[in-house]
Amino acid sequence: MNNNIPLISIVIINYNWLKYLKRTIPKIVNLSYKNKEIIIVDNGSKDWSIEYINSLNNVNLIQSSKIREKNYASNLWINNAKWEYILLCDNDLLIVEDNLLENLLNQYNYDNKTWILWLSFVNEFEKKTIWYGNYLWLFYTKEKKSLKLDDLAKLNWIEISFPSWIWFFIKKEIWNKLGWYDDFLKFWWDDSDIWIKSYMFWFKNFLYTKSIQIHIWMSERQDNNKFRIKFRDMFFADLYTMTKNYTKYNLIITIVLYSIFYFIRSIKQSLFRFHIWPFFAFFEAYYLYIKNINYNLNKRIDIQWKRIIKEDIFIFKSIH
Repeated sequence: MNNNIPLISIVIINYNWLKYLKRTIPKIVNLSYKNKEIIIVDNGSKDWSIEYINSLNNVNLIQSSKIREKNYASNLWINNAKWEYILLCDNDLLIVEDNLLENLLNQYNYDNKTWILWLSFVNEFEKKTIWYGNYLWLFYTKEKKSLKLDDLAKLNWIEISFPSWIWFFIKKEIWNKLGWYDDFLKFWWDDSDIWIKSYMFWFKNFLYTKSIQIHIWMSERQDNNKFRIKFRDMFFADLYTMTKNYTKYNLIITIVLYSIFYFIRSIKQSLFRFHIWPFFAFFEAYYLYIKNINYNLNKRIDIQWKRIIKEDIFIFKSIH
């Protein structure tokens, strides 16, 4: 490795998606940046992913002891990667720019208040996208219109409220200051939790659109049981993260409004699917919330004591 340029660790989280790895990993291996390491954290795959990863040169495998817990797996690489900077990826992100790492590094260091540099993307075979960052409007994420790719390219380096999912570029010292992912949660609110912390420390999040990466997987929305589990875990994670991070006044208002919002949404999804499970998932989430309230409140005490910015300015931050 070249010690004259920063080491960038590329970390991919995987679970049973061998067919995607075969498309995405070669692109990552062939990135032009020389001083890089590639780590795949596997969450218990049973589809020959492990065998495929072990057959690759210059790719390191870490096997998580917890199956299908992305936040735990994401934290696991921190103890193994040598990085100064990191590009954290899902296994279904198809990189299209050979010199992506060089451009990310140059753009990231342009502003010393940068926290996360987020990669925009488009779903495969689509000509428009809504994946260009999330933007706040009072208590909820602001709806975004679909943009053509030419229009999206013009948004390079705009400030965003927070990134979504885990395709982002960040410096290690910033990540450590923010305290990693909360691995009490298996999947949800990881990005939003980090985003809230970034506001507490006055860091900024920016969008990268010099190239538009390709998302090659579409969610399985038709399976009612999978949707129920996802709906339950997302709503529970919302309640948990709000309780942990918000001030008392905003917490009360947000919990009430968000609960009404999700209750209506659960009814709508049950009617749409002709199935009771989305409605049932709303109450499952509240059961998990109450069951874990003591742990949640202890986390809240710790975070509220540590926070630098005392106001919840992120709630009212609508940039785009």
